Amino acid sequence: MNRSLRAITVAALWSLIATPAFPAIAAPSFDCEAAKEEVEKSICRSEKLSVLDQQIADAYKAALGRLAGDPTALAALRDGQRAFVALRDKGLNTNPNDVAEFMETHRNFLRSIMPRARDGLLGIWETVGGVVIVRRGKRGRFEVDAETFGDPLWGNRYCRGGGDNFIMKGRTLASSNGHSDWNQKLSRSGHLLVLQEIAPKARKGGEQVREPDYCGANGSLTGTFFPVRGPKPSYGDSILVDP
Repeated sequence: MNRSLRAITVAALWSLIATPAFPAIAAPSFDCEAAKEEVEKSICRSEKLSVLDQQIADAYKAALGRLAGDPTALAALRDGQRAFVALRDKGLNTNPNDVAEFMETHRNFLRSIMPRARDGLLGIWETVGGVVIVRRGKRGRFEVDAETFGDPLWGNRYCRGGGDNFIMKGRTLASSNGHSDWNQKLSRSGHLLVLQEIAPKARKGGEQVREPDYCGANGSLTGTFFPVRGPKPSYGDSILVDP
């Protein structure tokens, strides 16, 4: 065997037995060979996380297309995606076993965002780590269930609010808990549902306004939510009923 043929044969054998940096699994949305961050390497080493990463990238791109023409909704979606990535990376660095389910939930949320805003306020609305469901109630009132997690991976800053005493005032739904208690107001902004919390009026003597009793430490229901299709929300711990 001449030298050139021997060199080709040896090179071919090494190509068969050499171990690549990452196994030949489904590729995520980025180049694993160029991965430098540990969170990226964790995704590359996992078939499931790699598939989910690509599915999320595809679903996010599709959602941006569906929201085209609504700059406010596009900005909110981009902010939400950045929040998701930050939470995902935090989870991969500290508790990677919980990240796959979180990624599946976010993928489902992105896929379910509706291409056109529905009329009015009824239905299921979601954001990263939160859901609002608005239904018609009795005697002209409306029922609202709202649930948010400031950190969905660990359930921190949890809130559960709403009630069956919401009244339509023009194009706004507002709870009627009285001035001495916390209230919520729901309105529309393009595709989005906007939820605002209204703090109680300060009592005589300048008593400091307390935090909502329906939230954990530093929790809040305030935020913007996207219209989503489906009989049940993607996000939400105990809100699992049809609108």
